Amino acid sequence: MKKKSSIVLLAFAALVGIAQDLPVHRLSDMIEKIEMKELVRMPIGSVLLEDNLLLSMYQTGVTSMEVPREWSDGAPCAALRVSHVLAANGTRRILGGLGSNVYPTIAEGAFAMTNEIVSAVSKVSGGKAMVEPLRFHEGKYGEMKFWWRPTKDAKDERELVVRCYVSAKKQMAVCTLLHTKGDDIRAEYIDPNAKR
Repeated sequence: MKKKSSIVLLAFAALVGIAQDLPVHRLSDMIEKIEMKELVRMPIGSVLLEDNLLLSMYQTGVTSMEVPREWSDGAPCAALRVSHVLAANGTRRILGGLGSNVYPTIAEGAFAMTNEIVSAVSKVSGGKAMVEPLRFHEGKYGEMKFWWRPTKDAKDERELVVRCYVSAKKQMAVCTLLHTKGDDIRAEYIDPNAKR
């Protein structure tokens, strides 16, 4: 019996020692290195927190961290300001980000999509981004996609999904998702009028 209790005590002491060594970070410290004003410049693959092997084994999935709007004040395109950072639960690596803005008119939303977003993607990709042009899906929403290699020798491509929704008041919401093309992150359409 003494042997079992001493093993339990040793395991508990090891866990306490590990917990004491875990780094403590404020969200503002973690986010400082991320460009908040242009979603397309988010450093996918960078680490928000130091990896911890023990914690990484038990945490899976994706977490979304909301970013205060004032951190992206002065963004050249409101729909590309970072509103959420997507990170892997276990490793705390940045997987992508979200942005959105509601424009008071359809014309302003269309201008953001066809001019501001296209310009930002062109700059970040050196003019080499591929584009799937704007398409409308059953009258519910419009969607266009961009993809490019972040560096010349990068094996993975970034993908920017841009969606627009028009309200009954003739306002346009433009929503953006940046992630690595081919990963498990999806931007599924959910009908706001559907029963849940």
